[in-house]
Amino acid sequence: MDAAKRQKLEMDGYLFDNELKCFVNGKEGKIFSSDWVEQNNTNTLQAALSTPHRPIAWKIYLNPDQPHEEIRTALFEKYGKVP
Repeated sequence: MDAAKRQKLEMDGYLFDNELKCFVNGKEGKIFSSDWVEQNNTNTLQAALSTPHRPIAWKIYLNPDQPHEEIRTALFEKYGKVP
């Protein structure tokens, strides 16, 4: 993974979940899959990080080719349906 992207996420309070391969920030209510982070450029990542989100439900960033329902189920089991 691009070290600059990882550092940006960590500086913004995201923790990497090794088991689920994603970056999680409960305060912001956002989850980024590592695949999504790798496949998007730094500007796209910055825009996603800057997008306001009311954390009443998780905002999950996945690639179209990822198994969305399977990943959502695993995330919700571990982190709950709300941040």
